[in-house]
Amino acid sequence: MKKEYALYKGENLLAIGTIEEIANEMGVQKNTMAYYKTQAYQNRLKRRNAFNGNVRVLVKLD
Repeated sequence: MKKEYALYKGENLLAIGTIEEIANEMGVQKNTMAYYKTQAYQNRLKRRNAFNGNVRVLVKLD
């Protein structure tokens, strides 16, 4: 079974699917989409105080 994710920009849901499916739908590379779920990306957003609802975040669905 493939892992499914939801891509949000702020509180807006942009897409649901596997990382590959979402990357194709959004027109970005698979590695870029995978980066949106990493701790490094979360830390970068915190350093930039970028949690203003205008950033993309990938959330794993259970």
